[in-house]
Amino acid sequence: MAAAGWLDPTTIQSNLFASALTCGLVREDGPSAVRATIASGLKAGMAQPHAPLPEDDHFGRFGSFGTASEEQVWGEPDPFYLGSGRSKPVPFAADLLGSFWGDWCKAHAAARHVPVDYAAAALLASASALVGNARWPSATPEWKEPPVLWAAIVGSPSAGKSPALDPVLGMVRQIEREAIEAGQSARLQYQEDLELAQANAAEWQRQVKDALRRGESPPARPKAAIDPDPLPLPRIIVGDTTPERLATLLQDNPKGLLLHRDEMAGWLGSFGRYSANAGGERALWLEAYGGRACTIDRQKSPDATIVPNLSIAVLGGLQPDRLSLVISGADDGFAGRFLWFWPDPTPGYRLQQKAVDGLSQLTALRQLSMLILPKREDGSSGPGYLPLSQSAAAYFETYVADVRSRARGATGLLAGTLGKAPGHVLRLSLVLEYLAWSEALFRQEPAQIGESAMLAAIGLVDGYFVPMAQRVFGEAAIPEEDRLGMELARWIARIKPKQFNARDTRRTIRGPLHDPKAMQQACAVLTLASWIRPTGRSAGSSVGRLPANYEVNPALLVEAKPHE
Repeated sequence: MAAAGWLDPTTIQSNLFASALTCGLVREDGPSAVRATIASGLKAGMAQPHAPLPEDDHFGRFGSFGTASEEQVWGEPDPFYLGSGRSKPVPFAADLLGSFWGDWCKAHAAARHVPVDYAAAALLASASALVGNARWPSATPEWKEPPVLWAAIVGSPSAGKSPALDPVLGMVRQIEREAIEAGQSARLQYQEDLELAQANAAEWQRQVKDALRRGESPPARPKAAIDPDPLPLPRIIVGDTTPERLATLLQDNPKGLLLHRDEMAGWLGSFGRYSANAGGERALWLEAYGGRACTIDRQKSPDATIVPNLSIAVLGGLQPDRLSLVISGADDGFAGRFLWFWPDPTPGYRLQQKAVDGLSQLTALRQLSMLILPKREDGSSGPGYLPLSQSAAAYFETYVADVRSRARGATGLLAGTLGKAPGHVLRLSLVLEYLAWSEALFRQEPAQIGESAMLAAIGLVDGYFVPMAQRVFGEAAIPEEDRLGMELARWIARIKPKQFNARDTRRTIRGPLHDPKAMQQACAVLTLASWIRPTGRSAGSSVGRLPANYEVNPALLVEAKPHE
């Protein structure tokens, strides 16, 4: 009927979708599956068109049977598009960081009018990097993990992600500058020693040539002609870098590093930029989470770069529509390694004139940065291991048994997150133990992870990070066309236009709908959902081309009545 011109294909799809919504099929199978079935049936039907309708005034051309004057009946608008499709965020329990750090995070969040979640993310990721390979938590002699954390903060460009990270990152950068400045005189001395060694080497080479001309044995190279060992430049934070450069930095800074990217989309999109092996770079980062030994072969050098413990903490932001960069494709555990922070934006705005004091916090982070890798009997350096106290081990054992039972009943990415949850708890417990230790100078370093740190870590993972992972994975499970439909639906709900022109609207609206293809997809989705329908479509217009003008379902324009 559609191919023969009896009915408009868009109208057919819209009414069939409305019927599927009424009978509950959309709720059971999901909007995308229903739309795919309708589209498939329509395509099959159009392959065998009926004969054209007779030229008779008793037949309407598009959208209805009967007379042309008969008004097309609207279907019930699908309420699915009224929401965002996201679960509600759980609040971040800043008190579990302790009063020293928790109150400071809350003060900065209030001063910058940002969620406390983001400030806490910066603290946890930075602290994990400052401790790094110097101390690892040890649940058993066979279960040890690096404390590094991967923190991903999710929010729109105006959510305040970057301002929330600035207080902690500013202090870490200051600590990094101080370490560089402290070694300045030693690097100047190294440069002088290097130039002297090179001069001695040139003189030795001259002596070798003279001896060979005389037929004599050449002299041995003197120690004064050997280049001194280079002095590494202290580093903590890295940004855009290659795997080879990263390996070199880790050789010079064996405690580990913190990768910080304002927008992690750039980092994730860089996999394969410097080589054809994007999967290999992703695998490298999976190793960087585990602190395992890593060997990187360079194309332009015969020497391999060997890193005994590849440990890199990660801190960065992602916009909701870029989450697929992390969680799409095969589940290799990449998404499950992140601790997700996705609060709602802080409502309203209020200027706060009083500055937040951070001197004590800077001193505390300095104390973490001064932790060093213990020396082993063979002269090499490696992590120092912190066992669990008896009570902490008991709580941890109970938690692991419970979460593994829950993981067996889960599917998809959530199953991977639950599988990683015990490791997250173990890492967090050490970070929290050392954050508490850093509060006071000259306090004896912890010899074990205590009960308080373990319970706080379990509370954060089970009460915040697992629900946040569900929020992230639920958002990503929504098909792209449905997310675009929700964007347009929110604009309709806010503006309440009786009609609109898709071309003009996309030119004025911000976000993903500014793209012509995205606007076309959104209009198609909402047409099927009985939110809108095309107007002014000519009889000869192409079936595959969407019109520019739409009218909005009048049911969506009615203001809600106030409660009596």
